[in-house]
Amino acid sequence: MSPQPPIFLEEENRVVVPVSTDSLFHYTSAETAIFGILGSGSLRLSPLRSTNDLWESKPTYPGFEVDNGDIDGFSGEFDPAKAVEAHIDRHVRLSTKIACLTQDFDLPDVAISKSVKRGWNHLAMWAHYGSGHSGISLRFSKGALIRELKRSESADSYVFHGPVSYRWSRGSMEHGNIKTSHLREFGVDVAARHYLIQNGRELFLRKHHHWQSESEYRLVRSDNSALPYSLPIESALTGVVLGVDFPPALLPALQEALSRYQGVEVSRLRYHNRFLEIWPVDFKQEIAEVDHMWVNPRREGAFSERLAALVEADKVSKVRQQSHRPSGHSWTE
Repeated sequence: MSPQPPIFLEEENRVVVPVSTDSLFHYTSAETAIFGILGSGSLRLSPLRSTNDLWESKPTYPGFEVDNGDIDGFSGEFDPAKAVEAHIDRHVRLSTKIACLTQDFDLPDVAISKSVKRGWNHLAMWAHYGSGHSGISLRFSKGALIRELKRSESADSYVFHGPVSYRWSRGSMEHGNIKTSHLREFGVDVAARHYLIQNGRELFLRKHHHWQSESEYRLVRSDNSALPYSLPIESALTGVVLGVDFPPALLPALQEALSRYQGVEVSRLRYHNRFLEIWPVDFKQEIAEVDHMWVNPRREGAFSERLAALVEADKVSKVRQQSHRPSGHSWTE
């Protein structure tokens, strides 16, 4: 008879109230993390249309409130439901950039499985966004990221942030209509930005319930550009978590990329019997295992010094060879 599953653990995870921490995690491939994010010192906020939820990758059109004084002007010559929707979508959705991160929760000391709700412990996130467990999850200070986001705000941009809520139904905009008088008086771009400010959280911090396991937290920035926005992270990066199958050959590149950051903890996940454990990384030991330094040089000194000594020794050796060649004999014959 097979043993019964630990029902009490499942019940504990359901009833114990988690506590949100100041950490946020970003899952990505090892190459993107090392050569992109860490190398550039910035986290890219990408246009909303690049997301995988149809609620966001496809347009959500606003309603229009036609003012009495504009009825004649909008009939015939101008149909707001067709001619303006694409322009509003461009100024609301296509010019809005987001960074998607995973929230981190701790459990009280009474819990037996304290790590089940940690931001690095999402198997589906590792599979979907962490290159099948071979990628990296970057840990950031939420407070520091928010400060950088607010610092990026200008007269032409609008920023906000928050946890994503998940729904079965799409809901409705609290301020769902755009006045046609605003379009005519202030322009489509300004009216669209005003609509975004009123409805931004409904538009960008709501996803379908099917994505609930992502436990997402978002940084949102809307401006007048169709390009991504790069948010500085040097003050916000606090940790790097390597996936179970992270390739050891990339450890030297990771160590070099992290040289510009201060106080960053590097950890590796290990899998055993359906349980993830997190352990600190010893760069010196693990890189030595990768490099296989079986030959220890007798010559001491830095790399450049030893290279210069080798070049000089090679010159001396060639001069000696030339001096020992028989006269009148060509070595090419």
